[in-house]
Amino acid sequence: MREIPLTQGKVALVDDEDFEEISKYKWCASKGSRNCHTYYAVRGYRNHGSSVTESMHRRVMGFKGHIDHIDGNGLNNQRENLREATSTQNMRNRHPRFKSTSSLKGVGLFRGKWRARIFLNGKETHLGVFNTEKEAGLAYDLAARKYFGEFAWLNSNHNLI
Repeated sequence: MREIPLTQGKVALVDDEDFEEISKYKWCASKGSRNCHTYYAVRGYRNHGSSVTESMHRRVMGFKGHIDHIDGNGLNNQRENLREATSTQNMRNRHPRFKSTSSLKGVGLFRGKWRARIFLNGKETHLGVFNTEKEAGLAYDLAARKYFGEFAWLNSNHNLI
């Protein structure tokens, strides 16, 4: 594993075999969009007079579609941490939202108790109301594992419960 220096004092991780190609360019740290918890390594360049932005993870994978960072760290561009994904799969592996009553994904306060819910096929599915935040987080994890499989972002895997 090698480090690629970025702006804002950050570094991106790449495999040794990708280092020579990736290090030819100047990369920047860019905060992801819409309540994103992570940064990504990007570079800008001109192509036939148009501005183009390229993501390091897409360059490493040689793929233009969605690339999922398995560990949720957008600066970890080692091949074992990257996988092709659909937009839906990529969304399932996202961190909890910033503005929530809980730090756990799929959990929020509801009438003085903790409610667990999950979104399936664009619809909210109620998983139950619990006395503790941890119980609700575990209920979300169980459902996420069942419905999302390897793309599930689990509270328990990220030391939140």
